[in-house]
Amino acid sequence: MIIICFIRFTNLIIDVGDGAIDRGYELLTLSCYKPNPSTYLPGFENFVSNLGFILYGLFTFVCVTVLINTLIAMLEKTIEDIDDRADIEWKFARSKLYMEYIRD
Repeated sequence: MIIICFIRFTNLIIDVGDGAIDRGYELLTLSCYKPNPSTYLPGFENFVSNLGFILYGLFTFVCVTVLINTLIAMLEKTIEDIDDRADIEWKFARSKLYMEYIRD
């Protein structure tokens, strides 16, 4: 079954002239298991296409949400690290100023 899918995909890539390359997603997911169109329920072709777009949109939304939450967590940790070192940085700057004053 996998070999048949691979052969069909290879034929699609080779036969680009008829505009079939736009159907790559459909080929990869449905070509090996697609029943005869006469056995479809009315509107089923549009349902499968729309379902693919809906699933892709849902996947994109979930990925963006996870990435934004990761970014927020990283920024929060960075600010926390800076805040923890703020006292040490202030003491270092004060000591540096004292040393400049003593040298003059």
